[in-house]
Amino acid sequence: MDLLAGGIGLLIVTAGVTFVGFMFVFTHMPAHWVRRLAGYKGMVDVVVHASILYLFFGTSTIGLIQAELAGIGFSIYIRAYRWWHGYERLVQGRWTRFAGRFT
Repeated sequence: MDLLAGGIGLLIVTAGVTFVGFMFVFTHMPAHWVRRLAGYKGMVDVVVHASILYLFFGTSTIGLIQAELAGIGFSIYIRAYRWWHGYERLVQGRWTRFAGRFT
C-alpha cells in the first residue's frame, strides 16, 4: 500500500479506532484510577510508547505508525483529562487531589 496515495486516510481511521478502544477501557476504570494515571502523565507516556514500540517493532511499518498515532491520542487525552478534571499524586504517603478546570 502506497502511504502517499490514500493510505494516510486509512491510517488515521485505524488509529482512531484503536484510540476509541482505549477510551472504552477507560470508561470501565474508576475515576480515581484515571486521576492517578493523569497525575503521573510523563511516566505513563513512557510506559505506553515503550509498550507500543516493543509490541509492534518488527511488524509492518503501517501497523507501528497506526499504534503510535493511537498512543499519541492517548497521551493528549491524559493531558486534557488532567487539565479538565484534575489529578492525584502520592504526596508523603497519601493521595492528594489537585483540582482541574471543572472540579
